[in-house]
Amino acid sequence: MRPLVVITVGTVLLGAAGVPSSRAEEQPTAAGDVVVGELIQAWADPEHDGPAAEQHAEHPDDGLLSWIDVAGGDTVRVSTGDVDDIEVGATVEVTVGAEVRDEATVEHGLEPAREVVTAEVVAPAEPAAATAPHTNGVTVVMVQPGGAPRDGKQLSDVVTAVDGAVRQFWHEQSDGAITVAVTGSHDWLSTTAGCSTPFQLWDEVATAISWTGGPGRHLLLYVPYGTPGCSYGLGTIGSGVGSGGQVYVQDTATSVLAHELGHNFGLGHSSAVQCDATPETAPCRTVSYRDMYDVMGISWDQVGSLNAPHAARLGFLPSAAQRSVSSTGTGGTYTLSPMGSRSGLRVLALTAGTTRYWVEYRAATGRDTWLSDPAAASYGLQPGVLVRRGGPGPTSDTSLLLDGTPAGQAAWDQDQQTVLPAGNRMLLEQGLTVSVVSTSSTGATVNVRTAADGPVDDSPIARLYSSLGGSNGPLGAPLAAERCGLRDGGCQQSFERGAIYWSPATGARTLTGALGARWAELGAETSWLGYPTGGAVCGLRNGGCLQLFQGGGLYWSPATG
Repeated sequence: MRPLVVITVGTVLLGAAGVPSSRAEEQPTAAGDVVVGELIQAWADPEHDGPAAEQHAEHPDDGLLSWIDVAGGDTVRVSTGDVDDIEVGATVEVTVGAEVRDEATVEHGLEPAREVVTAEVVAPAEPAAATAPHTNGVTVVMVQPGGAPRDGKQLSDVVTAVDGAVRQFWHEQSDGAITVAVTGSHDWLSTTAGCSTPFQLWDEVATAISWTGGPGRHLLLYVPYGTPGCSYGLGTIGSGVGSGGQVYVQDTATSVLAHELGHNFGLGHSSAVQCDATPETAPCRTVSYRDMYDVMGISWDQVGSLNAPHAARLGFLPSAAQRSVSSTGTGGTYTLSPMGSRSGLRVLALTAGTTRYWVEYRAATGRDTWLSDPAAASYGLQPGVLVRRGGPGPTSDTSLLLDGTPAGQAAWDQDQQTVLPAGNRMLLEQGLTVSVVSTSSTGATVNVRTAADGPVDDSPIARLYSSLGGSNGPLGAPLAAERCGLRDGGCQQSFERGAIYWSPATGARTLTGALGARWAELGAETSWLGYPTGGAVCGLRNGGCLQLFQGGGLYWSPATG
């Protein structure tokens, strides 16, 4: 639906038969204007800079751009934060305010956005397009935005990339439900519009080549690499695999082309969550694009299997490939085949209230064969069991990778490994616990326990915690499941008011208060102090406390800290 027009307050400018007059179309938008049209959004995606690149943390929506698409091909960019509660594709009537010079304007040269003073949904978004089977026709155009100079890429390079590796990826991951095919191609075209106004750019090209959008129709522009003001990739957000959409890219890499088409299909990003030595308990941060196992993470050299929440979202996860477990029922032990095998039971879908978790196994097989490459280790990528939480929707992250070996907040930037190792447990919402029993090249044995299954198997940490009174004792409730694989074969569990650490050499010991905090600051068990060899002894001179460790001791008093 592409309704109506920008209306200056107090004036309605309509030509014959209700078509907006040229005065209305050409009049610039000003504060106080009422704009009626369809809410459209697109993700502006960055280029990957390597394993040492700065993390894209705490800004999950920096690259999400929003416009109101009015009649006549005009668009008005609006502040995304002002429309984050409106569904993409809805027809809205908004009153715009002052210009907003956001990051996209200041750093990337996009036209300024307008703040939204009031907004009303006139008509809901149209239902999602049918999911399968569907042929997605791609029209490829080589474009010089604003007359930018060409680079060395040829039209045949882009066509070959789309009809080759990109087509193979989506056909394979959808089990044939999606066929991506180039249905039209056009060589270099110079435009007046630049990347600062992407919809004007797409519309100018569409007019020049007589392209019309519609279900299953995609307009893909290749813009010269390094063109000022252009993102590495930009893709509009669709409602399903048959929606169609618009894309521009600066590269022919399979990862970026498949990623931007993923946005057209209705996918958001694959990001990662890091919390303070726990999988989900605050303080936490979300690191944008950090799930490098999935095509909707950062675009880099490899393109792994589509992850479980994304496959399910697009309707590509057969019932035989998944097993559902609810926190209100009972769990069990399951053997998962690798995602790259494309066969057998591959996914556990866990439900805790309104939260959905997805457990899958990645091994160096099929599309994930690259996991055997030592270069993958530089990104912390390993074969193993991965646990993800489903995201809210395509205008934010649609998949969030949880950390199977969470580090303390001070070590977040250095902590890249996310697999849940054999012998470790992950405590999720409403008493769900996931533990890995064993892994091999052909499968992983995973145990899921619920509150109905009772407590997890006894351990030295569990026995000490119970002897201290459990959740009614000095440590309070657990914040995460017990995790092992620490230095010298140690294990650890965090609680509301402290932690218990265990190693074969020292046994299970509590760490609380200022002494526990200082030990953690020094590097915990990896520091020169090693593991605690006893609990804190208090009541010393001047109200002091002392705790001994393998490599020394820590002393605290009210006067000295």
